[in-house]
Amino acid sequence: MAIAKRRTAAGAAWYDDALLSEAWVDAALGADWFGPGRRPVPALPHKQGLSLVEGPEGMLVAKRERLHGGRKLGLRPSRTRRAFDGGLDLAGRGLSVTPRARLVCADVEVLLVDHVSAPNVNEALAAGELRAEEAHLGALADFVRELHGAGYTHRDLKAPNLLWLPGPWVQLVDLDDLRRRAPRRARDLGRLAVSLLHTEVGVAAGFDE
Repeated sequence: MAIAKRRTAAGAAWYDDALLSEAWVDAALGADWFGPGRRPVPALPHKQGLSLVEGPEGMLVAKRERLHGGRKLGLRPSRTRRAFDGGLDLAGRGLSVTPRARLVCADVEVLLVDHVSAPNVNEALAAGELRAEEAHLGALADFVRELHGAGYTHRDLKAPNLLWLPGPWVQLVDLDDLRRRAPRRARDLGRLAVSLLHTEVGVAAGFDE
């Protein structure tokens, strides 16, 4: 994917120029989600801080970050920047949804990623699509192994942040807590296991055995 950079009087954008045109990016930089307390609408149900935006070829998920302290001064990378850069790398490996743009205006940043119509791991459990059987456990284990093999860890690796796809395969949908550092294998696996165990459907599917 080729990433272009654009600056206007309203702000700056890093974006997939094969999907998003300059005119679309200019309109996005001028959108009212940069105003105080505003977000693009409609909001996603049960997904705090996330909203849907109509892109040129389908819906995109938008997440807004207000910068403070060192991030506002540019002394530390923002969560949005880490999510965009890391997500591009992982999407190329099939491990995450695809980031399409990072928009910056004053002390607000917005990350735009593809909206994928697929259940998360918790929803797949509830629907009976995911059970504690070898193929399904193997898909979860393979995802974590490949995430760590790519040099990443995730500070909130839990069932709602993972999409359950045909194959079966798993993709990371929450890029906020992605970090490029020595993998913390035990912690990541432990958090994922706890998120599966601490639900009635997880127990019913056999994840407590």
